[in-house]
Amino acid sequence: MRNVFLCLSMFFLCILVGNAQENIIKHTVSKGETVFQLSRRYNVSPEEIYALNPSAVDVIKIGEELSIPVKDNLPAQQSSLNTISSSSNTITYAVVSGDTKYSLARRFGISIEEFERQNPHTINGLQAGHILKIQSNEKASRVANVDIKKAHLVLKGQTLWGISRDNGLTVEQLVNANSDILNGILQIGQVLKIPYPYNINSSDSATYVVQRGDTKFGLSKKYGVTIEELERVNPHIVRMLMAGHTIVIPGDSNEVVSNNIPEESNPEVETTETIADSTAPDSVEEIIQEEPTTERATEFTTQQPKENVNASNQTIASTSFMDYEVRPKETLYGLSKKAGMTISDFVDLNPEVANGVKIGMIVKMPSKDFNATTETVDPVLATKTSTYKYADLSKSIQVTKRNQIALFLPFSENKFTDEYRQNINFKEVSDDFIREHLEFYRGAQIAEDSARSLGLDFKINIIETSNSKRNTRAGVLAKEHGLENYDAVILPFYDDIEEVAALTKTNNIPVISASSLITEHGMNNIYNGVPSLNSSRNIMLDYMTSLGGNIIVVCDVARKESQSYISNYTPTAKFVEVNKKGIFNSDELVSMFDKNKVNYVILESDKNSVFLSTTNLLLGQLSEHAIQLALLDKSLIPNTDEISQKRFIILQMLHPSLTSLNQSSLASNFIEAYKKTYSVEPGVNVKYGFDLTFDTLLRLSQGKNFEASAKSDITEYTNLKFNYKVNNVGSYENKGMYIIQYNTDGTLKEVK
Repeated sequence: MRNVFLCLSMFFLCILVGNAQENIIKHTVSKGETVFQLSRRYNVSPEEIYALNPSAVDVIKIGEELSIPVKDNLPAQQSSLNTISSSSNTITYAVVSGDTKYSLARRFGISIEEFERQNPHTINGLQAGHILKIQSNEKASRVANVDIKKAHLVLKGQTLWGISRDNGLTVEQLVNANSDILNGILQIGQVLKIPYPYNINSSDSATYVVQRGDTKFGLSKKYGVTIEELERVNPHIVRMLMAGHTIVIPGDSNEVVSNNIPEESNPEVETTETIADSTAPDSVEEIIQEEPTTERATEFTTQQPKENVNASNQTIASTSFMDYEVRPKETLYGLSKKAGMTISDFVDLNPEVANGVKIGMIVKMPSKDFNATTETVDPVLATKTSTYKYADLSKSIQVTKRNQIALFLPFSENKFTDEYRQNINFKEVSDDFIREHLEFYRGAQIAEDSARSLGLDFKINIIETSNSKRNTRAGVLAKEHGLENYDAVILPFYDDIEEVAALTKTNNIPVISASSLITEHGMNNIYNGVPSLNSSRNIMLDYMTSLGGNIIVVCDVARKESQSYISNYTPTAKFVEVNKKGIFNSDELVSMFDKNKVNYVILESDKNSVFLSTTNLLLGQLSEHAIQLALLDKSLIPNTDEISQKRFIILQMLHPSLTSLNQSSLASNFIEAYKKTYSVEPGVNVKYGFDLTFDTLLRLSQGKNFEASAKSDITEYTNLKFNYKVNNVGSYENKGMYIIQYNTDGTLKEVK
């Protein structure tokens, strides 16, 4: 019998080699699968599978990769699947030259962030030969197994009704187009032909070939339909409308603009990856430049409740508009807010702003009648719900003049608008120094809009520095610009703060920094807005000392600076040294415990092995002593994927934190507004940009100088609590910190 199968295998192999119409895909065997099941799934005979996989005659194993023949009625994309294999749970893909994270993320229907989360080895760069594992879902599986436009591979759980709905068809239209293969039963692995939308049998429908510059909003206005109706009958434009798309215009329109509808020479497979033109662009950047915000805008809109989207589209479609001239310092965020629209709707209405908002530009704005019924409350401040745990400086504003602020950045405002604004989270920017400032500036822009909504009068001037952190020329540029007429200087992540502060010290002009590094020479016009590592150490050591604890430090031999600082600040602290191999004397540590006190064991090591060995010892001593684990530096908290969080909980670990567990409503509003606008969570640098800029603008508008406000007013916004105190070198340093404790029930608690 085995010989018969082998003969058959050779026979089919010859046929397959000679048949140019057939392609091969790779399938990774999952638990419980058989050759017979696979033959049913892929609509081939078992003998054809045996022909390509002779060893399968005897047995197939879980994880084994089988070659599956696919006839020409299956997706053409499968011919290139020598780099892709799939199982019921994952898709495996081998990166080839020319692939990018952007293109692959779109191909598999996931975000770049999700792509990197599933494949962390690509975070620092994607390389040909990388093996990717893409977690399967309906969308990702569809993209991986079908790649072209007009065929659909049936997956588990799909129905005729669902496939019809997803493609803007009726069940009858779908069945009629596939009458040759549908016998009343839909089977996994079948390939259905999806008829072009313009084949829909409707005398009320017309077709149109999308031109450069067209937008969903513009087309909906032109043909008197809603955007939702356009997307319903043209599902291929839901993610992005691109030049070259052929779309159906529903309704009573008799205008058929397109006389150049492409013929269907070969059935194509549907995909969520949008093709920009009949001539493919040379790069991802070209696609972005053609319509830079449409894709992003669509993604934002889909996150909103459906009824809100409908209402928005219907309202906009029936609205009259007026021309509006863009004023200095206005941003896309601010203009869309003023219009009472989402950014996506505003860009659809004014496609030219996708390339940047410029002073003097004429844009369309809803007329007064529309504005009168539109909510325009600042989404961050949201005065109906915002509460402040500390001083609310917005309640004591005194505007006596226009405040001038100098903001140092390694790029100009025009460069930000032209080159960087389209980035949602700037992950594609490889230079850390530039990326940190891009994130900071995005938060600062939101702070500007919020401050203006409060009636503050100010002007922020960007001073462009070199983009090299080692040589920013900030001091030289400060001299050239003459900072004596400014009311404040914001120098986000620069090391040149002393040089700039020296030029403004005479006029007591505050220089505010987002750096946590303390300057060597103190000046009373320097304000470090982000608490330093020493502030973290101090608050923790003060807390443990105030409770009369016995402080023991398990410290790496290489961390001499830490040991020196702690011993000087807390002379009673005891030390256990960890050698270069990560080994310490456990008997020495146990001998230091005090049965009459709480023993606070501070770990000063970034090695997981030291954390494990130390906590193992501490867990074994809990029955004999009162022990609590502590870290003075939050960055030393181990990754919970590598170290069980149970250790933190049982040992009631303490650590410092810049952020309160009890998030203020302002912080919640900010995060919600940012996610709605950019479809991602704001990063820490974005929050720094908002907090430092907003706090600076408010302190300058209190009827007293910045220093007086810094001494008397504790404030808190999205991420930072500002509690400025003079440090030991004479500069002002933010001491706003919290201490977080893991409780034995698994909850977290603010103990200070």
